[in-house]
Amino acid sequence: GGGGGGGGGGGHIMSPSIPAPLPAASDPAGRRYVGISRVGRSGRWKAEIRHDGRRDYLGCFDTAAQAARAFDEACVRLGRAPRNGLSAEEAAVVAAGKRDP
Repeated sequence: GGGGGGGGGGGHIMSPSIPAPLPAASDPAGRRYVGISRVGRSGRWKAEIRHDGRRDYLGCFDTAAQAARAFDEACVRLGRAPRNGLSAEEAAVVAAGKRDP
């Protein structure tokens, strides 16, 4: 009888030198954003928005805040409320089709 067993060996131990993954949509200051994600290990951020059943790529940015702004601007252009803190004044400028110099 009995015994089960094959496979010996202890459990798998993670190496302490592997850093924990960063949160997918937060910047170094800890702010959380919608519609953005980290691009591999490059340290850059991409913004995407879902519209009419498809995902539209908005671009790749150096900071999470820049990507979040692009997402909010796309929301405004689509008639949606911004979700990452774009102010009412900034939203009005985007809605009017103006750009910052």
